[in-house]
Amino acid sequence: MSSSPPLPPHAASHDAIVVGGSSGAIDALIQWLPALPPTLCAAVLIVLHLPRDRRSLLADIFRQRC
Repeated sequence: MSSSPPLPPHAASHDAIVVGGSSGAIDALIQWLPALPPTLCAAVLIVLHLPRDRRSLLADIFRQRC
C-alpha cells in the first residue's frame, strides 16, 4: 500500500472529520478509510442518508471490506 495522502492543513487542527453522503458513497468510503493515516488524532463520523425503512449495513460492510 502506498503512503497515506496528506491531509489539508486545516484538517490537521481539528478533532473531528465528518463525511456525509448517500448509500452510493460506500464504495468511495471503502477506499478512503484505509488511506487515513494511522496517527490521525481525530474522530471520523460518517453519516449516510438511507430510506427510513432500510436497515443500515454499513458496520458489516466496513468490517468485511476495510
